Amino acid sequence: MTEAGKDTSLGHGPTGSNASFRGWLMVAVCFGTQFMVSGCIFYAFSVCLIDLADEFSGGERAPVMLLQVAGCVATAFLAPFIGRAVGKNWTRPLMTLGAVAMGLGLLGIAHAQSLWQLAALFATLVAFGGATLSGVGPATVVVNWFDRKRAMALGISQLGASLGGFVMAPILGFLVAEDGWRATYETLAMACFVAAPVIGFLLVGRPEDRGQGPDGGPPRSAAGGGASASPAFSTREALRNPNLWFIAMATGISFMATTGLLNNIVAFGSDRNFGVSEAAWLASLCALGAAIGKILFGGLSDRIGPAKAFIATLVTQAVGFSVLCLVDGFTPTLAVALFAGIGIGGTLPLSTALLARVFGREAFGPVVGLLWPIAIPLQLIGPIFAASVFDLTGSYEPAFWALAASLMVAVALIRAVRVPEIEPGTAASAPA
Repeated sequence: MTEAGKDTSLGHGPTGSNASFRGWLMVAVCFGTQFMVSGCIFYAFSVCLIDLADEFSGGERAPVMLLQVAGCVATAFLAPFIGRAVGKNWTRPLMTLGAVAMGLGLLGIAHAQSLWQLAALFATLVAFGGATLSGVGPATVVVNWFDRKRAMALGISQLGASLGGFVMAPILGFLVAEDGWRATYETLAMACFVAAPVIGFLLVGRPEDRGQGPDGGPPRSAAGGGASASPAFSTREALRNPNLWFIAMATGISFMATTGLLNNIVAFGSDRNFGVSEAAWLASLCALGAAIGKILFGGLSDRIGPAKAFIATLVTQAVGFSVLCLVDGFTPTLAVALFAGIGIGGTLPLSTALLARVFGREAFGPVVGLLWPIAIPLQLIGPIFAASVFDLTGSYEPAFWALAASLMVAVALIRAVRVPEIEPGTAASAPA
């Protein structure tokens, strides 16, 4: 690693193997950044969907969902570049800049006057902020700091995305009801500006920058493996590996189902004559379930491996989507939303843990950057598909049945993944 690329961020104090292990602090920082993205971008959009449709598209929801498409396309374009950058250990400045960019984007949304202005903001500032503060950036930080407890650490860090919805959805529902959606977006923008210097102060991209190794052990180079022992990353070779395509496509299908549900679940509840504040609790309970799922399936992964645990989370998700179409009444619907969320929660930590297990720590940042251009074209289908089905039929149920069926295709893809016995780039695999 060159001095230019080395992370010299704060987290002041002793360095070296005798210093306290900072990995769990990095998990907490990544928890916070993903909490921000979830609450400020994803769940804010879900809660404000009907208001945005009424103001910008005459009440039709599908055109407003194109904002999510714009953000997803931009994220797919940005992800490989961000992956290369975090692979060079530029994570701290990228994530700090991402918080500022997201704040500027949300402030712009609060003052937008047309749908095309919203689309431009979602496709630029908001997309960059989301792509750096969630996904590639924090996942790479956690993978760098952990080996033995990687799936659990990823699950805990990504609890931020779920708890961001659980905590923020009802708060956002209250703020929108009291002050309107524009004032709510202004408040979220201010929160991002406050968070940016905190991220810059605390974040350390790799344990080696503090004289440590993964899980608090010696630096990887001292252990006989490490970056110097790993071959140079090749984008062409990675794209020729079927495992990348199987994992990315299964992840994309799961995200397609997830975004199709979560972007529409508040409107789904409103259509069942739940009040806006009540309907927001559907998103909140789904997010709480996802938080449970991250811990549950993260622990399961450390026991049975990320591939088998990934299949379990996909099946749970499909069952939840199907039952949601069959229940009636507010309390039963809340219970099913919680169950579906448990399945949803496992996808992100298990897909990233499986990528790290198949490709190794040193290649993880660039590889996960390649995952998103493959997964996102599938992901962006979900919200627009569900909204379009509603516009055509007056019901979300046919869309939810179809998304449940698609998850069985994802199960078949994960079953096709070939997981190496030894993770590439470790000391044991270096001779190969």
